[in-house]
Amino acid sequence: MTTTTATTTTVDSDTSALPAITHVAADGSTLPPADRATADTGQGTPGATAGPTGSRTYPTGRPLNPKVRRTRRGWQVTLPVARGAKKTRQATFATKAQATAWKNAGVAALDAGQPLPDPADVDAPGGDQQAARAQQGAGDRDTVRDPDDVRDRQAALESTSQVAAPPTGDDGPPVASAAPASANKADVDETSFAAVAHAWCDERFVKLRRGQPGREAHVRAIIANHLAPLMDRHGCRTGADLQRVHHVNFLSALGQGQTTDIEASTPTGASALTVAQAAQRAAVSPSTIKRRLADGAFPHSYLQLGIRMIPEADLHAAGLMTGSALRRGPRTAAEGYSSDVLADIDGILKAILAYGVATAGWTLRYDTATVERPTTVQQSAKRGHVCVSDCVRMAESMHVVHQITMWITRLQCLRVSEAYGIYVGDVDDLGDRGLLRVRRQGGRHFLVRQPDGTVTSEPEKDGGKTAESWRLQIISKPLMDLIRRTIAIFHTDADGNVDRNARLIPGLNLGGVSGQGAFRAALAAAAREAGVTVTVRTGTVETQETPTPKDLRAGTVTDLAWGNVPELLRKRFAGHAAGSDVHAAHYVLDHHDIARQLFPVAVKLEELVDQAAPTTGLVIPTTRSCTTANQPALHVDADRIDAALLACGWLVAPTATVDDQIVGATVSTEQAGDVLGLAPSTVRRWVREGRFPGSARYPDGSHAIPLAQILAERKHIQSLRRLTDVCADLDYDYHEAYNRSKTNGWPLTDDADYGLLVPADTEAQLRAYLDGVAALHARALPMITAAELLGLRPSIVEALVRDGDLRVDEQRGPRNARFITRASIAVMADRLGRDPVAREETLVADIAS
Repeated sequence: MTTTTATTTTVDSDTSALPAITHVAADGSTLPPADRATADTGQGTPGATAGPTGSRTYPTGRPLNPKVRRTRRGWQVTLPVARGAKKTRQATFATKAQATAWKNAGVAALDAGQPLPDPADVDAPGGDQQAARAQQGAGDRDTVRDPDDVRDRQAALESTSQVAAPPTGDDGPPVASAAPASANKADVDETSFAAVAHAWCDERFVKLRRGQPGREAHVRAIIANHLAPLMDRHGCRTGADLQRVHHVNFLSALGQGQTTDIEASTPTGASALTVAQAAQRAAVSPSTIKRRLADGAFPHSYLQLGIRMIPEADLHAAGLMTGSALRRGPRTAAEGYSSDVLADIDGILKAILAYGVATAGWTLRYDTATVERPTTVQQSAKRGHVCVSDCVRMAESMHVVHQITMWITRLQCLRVSEAYGIYVGDVDDLGDRGLLRVRRQGGRHFLVRQPDGTVTSEPEKDGGKTAESWRLQIISKPLMDLIRRTIAIFHTDADGNVDRNARLIPGLNLGGVSGQGAFRAALAAAAREAGVTVTVRTGTVETQETPTPKDLRAGTVTDLAWGNVPELLRKRFAGHAAGSDVHAAHYVLDHHDIARQLFPVAVKLEELVDQAAPTTGLVIPTTRSCTTANQPALHVDADRIDAALLACGWLVAPTATVDDQIVGATVSTEQAGDVLGLAPSTVRRWVREGRFPGSARYPDGSHAIPLAQILAERKHIQSLRRLTDVCADLDYDYHEAYNRSKTNGWPLTDDADYGLLVPADTEAQLRAYLDGVAALHARALPMITAAELLGLRPSIVEALVRDGDLRVDEQRGPRNARFITRASIAVMADRLGRDPVAREETLVADIAS
């Protein structure tokens, strides 16, 4: 479906020229300019809305009029997700009345600037809402296939909702729960495994606060995904029913993966299922089934009467028929868990069993301490680190904000959340070096347990990952120079005042509270472009992967260790505990002059930077801009920021090369769009069409367009006269100008990119025509207006014209209307004892009001 963006044209009303009447309607009446658009129809332009201060806006795009189409599956409607958006949403209904109801509700929502209503929430007159419920499809397509599918999907959603609920409060993410839903709490067996498991979670995480809300969600998911199915599989109501062999086999299966033959695990008489039925049977969402279907996980699926059918054996082969409500961990049946994950699951199970012995009176059949964990097939991966020289190479492919993030993370040995939690006020400038306080986390949303026990989602939180994360650090000379530049460019106003409450890493989006996701993606993209990889060893197998923020932190610790920096200084600089014994945990405290004690750390880091970037330091010149339209928080101040970055050499203008020879500066598609006044998508289309020869494309998909060609195109655009520009200059309605030009044969040029263009001769004809109309209004009035001024009926005025008492002007007005000269009107008014000037002023005032 092709959507048309509804643009508006504003026509200002200027009443300063009144009482002279300057427009004639179809019926011969005179109206001020503000009412020109409605004069010729008699009932107004559909969709016209009142503008500010006496102006009126008229939509020039095609009206939104979606069609209700009949398909073999039902009645189908397609609507854009927003006015002018290319992305659409499609829904199919059982009856035409239901489709029409959703179409009308959607159009009303789009006109009001609201999101589209859910097809399931729209009732047709006399229709059945259950029959109108739409089946969620791939992407943005909503399709109702048949009532059975609807009921299957609803049942699957209800089944999932019973095993997924927030831990406390309404703001936390869904957390799996193994406890079945019960309408009567008295019916719940408090000694059952599910009840004891969640009582243990409540005591440990909610009452004793032994863990963050995120850890609580993870533990409850393990209970729902693994431990509850274990108990159900062996018919164990309580932990006292669990046998040692069950425990051992459970750990063995997790460590080695599922090796049972697929056909042996498939129930006898298994049939093919629809997407909704498969989602219900596997206790997953329909989108999970569709995603696996797109990935080819169900090779034996087929279409039956246009409906996708999936054999139940394919669900078993894909590892979806394990009874798990939430699918986390291995995606294939042959994979096993690593030793770390296996130890976590085993530890939770043993803790719940011990808790049941202490609180529910369980008597276990075996000693859980004697159950050892097996050697897993999948071993934990050991990752390498990123050296400073590799960071210099990656910095060339990053804009300055991501460079700042990378250097703070790498040289201060910070977790990425800690880097995004630094405020300007957390940095103290000591002259050559600096002092940094690490005391909060940011860059994403965190689950935070409030004092009343509720869990909320916050953009940052005080404290670090552990109690030892709060620390003081010394800042090396190169990084302190980088931080000074950052504060001067991004956090200092025109009067020289520094915003100490701002986040040190500038925000790219409005609000400036996120950033981790964008930085991770930029780090990976820069690594690919620079050819930087990290060696990942799993057992005896080595692979090369793009680095992560944790690899940056690991590089700092590695450099300090091999640089003979004392272990205690390394641990405190990285935010690790000095040790686990009483002496280290309670008696080895931070020195009162920690900055001086950490001096060897700063010296080692300065040596590494001098070796990797001896001339530029950490200010690595880059062609990537941080102020494009994709960074709206900085885009509003792009001119000042770019000028400052260009002045210090941190940002350099990209250049185009031909045969390895620089031919001139280049700009990105966003920058070209700003210069030309066009959308970046239009600029990209022009590049594909070859309008800007010599344009280059980077591996990340961005473009470099010669600046000289953009400036030449801008000059060409400014030389064009579009019909919209001419109408704005002449204060003339767009549609009237178009119709007048077509009626008189004045040529207009239809350009695919710029719309209707007006040649110089046509513009001169329009100007002459409007000047003639203005002169006509100055010396004559329409016949209907003359009748009102004289207080006579139009038929009497017509008779006076025939008798020669009133004289018609030789020039006809718009729509060939006849005009009566003002001189003859004045003579007749004197005969009748009327005051035409006063009556004209009254008439103009009535029309204007």
